[in-house]
Amino acid sequence: MTILIVEDELIEQQALTKILLQLYPSKQLDIHYANDGQTAVGMARSIPVDIILLDIQLPIFSGLEAARRIRSCNETVEIVMITAYSKFEYAQQAVKNNTFDYIVKPYSIKTIQTMMDRLFEKIEQKLRKSRQIEENQRLKALLQHEFLQKLYLGSEFSDEQIAEYTEYLDLAPCTYLLCVHMVQSGQTALSKYLPSLQASFDVSFYSASFQSQSVCLLFAEQTETLQAAKSRLASKRVTGPVVFSEIQSDWKLLSREYKSLMARLPVDLQSSSSSSELLIFKMADAVLSKDEKHLMEFAQELLLGPEARDCNELEMRHFLLAIVHKIMVQVYSISEVQVSQLYREIGYPIQQEAGGGLQQAKHEFITCLTRFYDYFQANLTSRNERLLSQVKHRITEQYAKAISLEGLSSEIGLSPSYLSRLFKSQEGINLKDYILNIRVDKAKQALLEGKTVEQAGSETGFSDPAYFTKCFKRVVGLTPREYVQEKKRLS
Repeated sequence: MTILIVEDELIEQQALTKILLQLYPSKQLDIHYANDGQTAVGMARSIPVDIILLDIQLPIFSGLEAARRIRSCNETVEIVMITAYSKFEYAQQAVKNNTFDYIVKPYSIKTIQTMMDRLFEKIEQKLRKSRQIEENQRLKALLQHEFLQKLYLGSEFSDEQIAEYTEYLDLAPCTYLLCVHMVQSGQTALSKYLPSLQASFDVSFYSASFQSQSVCLLFAEQTETLQAAKSRLASKRVTGPVVFSEIQSDWKLLSREYKSLMARLPVDLQSSSSSSELLIFKMADAVLSKDEKHLMEFAQELLLGPEARDCNELEMRHFLLAIVHKIMVQVYSISEVQVSQLYREIGYPIQQEAGGGLQQAKHEFITCLTRFYDYFQANLTSRNERLLSQVKHRITEQYAKAISLEGLSSEIGLSPSYLSRLFKSQEGINLKDYILNIRVDKAKQALLEGKTVEQAGSETGFSDPAYFTKCFKRVVGLTPREYVQEKKRLS
């Protein structure tokens, strides 16, 4: 926490510093000093400051003028005015400059402590809110990519995915336009023009690249707006085929639309969708979806593909072993070291040395996939129970802190979207609501112990009292104060 003390009296600087360090030894305060208003403004612009304790009576120009100039270029720093005058006009001017508070000399240690406690809490609330916004943005980016990848893989959407995408990706109610551009190496993708298109039209978009495909989804409330955006995008000169879907009112139909777009591409470009990279995604998806039939079909497609066609036996074994490792990484989101351990557990089905010929190598590959599929399904229930137990334990331990889906998934080694779906399918409630229920239960206990609404909310991870009250009422049906009154009436 960085604090700037602006005071022209050295003894006042030293006294205030001593009080702060004594009151908050664990805060790791980084304290800077300025002797006049001009220096204060320069320092506030040049170093990241969290708090400014600003005397009103300063050389060059006053603290009030310094506060005005600082606020004009920094809207987030917290400013506290210090004055020897308790006149009302100074308080009015401080409020006008959007300062946090003002204190009157001579001040007591208790006055400083009360003011700084409120100030630190406000800053912590802003940090929690900022972290939550960043986490939501990261989750949204992951889900955007996963959503477009599902289209690219030709996968159908499950009920859980439909609910998740609808909630996090703002996909309804809108009209939708899907665009696929086949981009060659070094060429400009059509997705480059989407930000300027968004600025010109009231449209939103998601985009992602998979191999040579740039997949773009545009959506808007009005069909006419989307049609105009489509015309503008179609007029851009890019190298490589571009295909557009019909405008749809139901995004769940986009998977069908994507397949229709692929059928309109030249045959040689359609075949590029069957490369090993795409098939790895498809085989991993089949394992996760408990779809052994398609897993085997994709495996045969890989063995007949161009990358396997011209291999000798040793090259084929190394190629297929690498494929299996990549599928394991996709399924479990694990490291190479963990992949090696998992590969040992299923019995080293693919031998790394030549012997037996190409057909034997292919047979070992199919055997390996079958064993991995059976291993995954056999261990799925116990594994899921163990992982969810870890998640719930972490939530119980950390409910008062900022809990992120990305942080939880990273700790237990799953992708955020997979953890979100797993939790919902096993617990019957989404992870966000589960965390909310835990926090509200803890807040109930705090309220019945005599804590204020502000204290109960702060101690259970809520960013501000108003948001806490809103969440509490959504879960309990009563505001925190109403809940306490009802409990007292019944006791």
